[in-house]
Amino acid sequence: MSLELTLRERFLNNRPGTAQSPRSTLENKAWAMCESGDHFWMEEDLYKGHAYTESESTDELDGLNGSSLKTFYTEKGCHFSGLVTRRRKGGLIVI
Repeated sequence: MSLELTLRERFLNNRPGTAQSPRSTLENKAWAMCESGDHFWMEEDLYKGHAYTESESTDELDGLNGSSLKTFYTEKGCHFSGLVTRRRKGGLIVI
């Protein structure tokens, strides 16, 4: 089963214009781009909260002699396909 078919089945009832799930014009536009495989719209703050959510996460690796390496990320998750992008914000070493 292809990814495209899975997405179509998953969001069949959430299509723009259906009576079951009314959406704003902004959400409809984002959904159409998502369905076509384009997620560049997630870079624009205009869609934040409407079509994607943003969160922060931290990864921690143990180092030598009790030190640790912490890396901080920003994650954006598409409301329609579940796609999550992860961007490194920075990191530090804790001694």
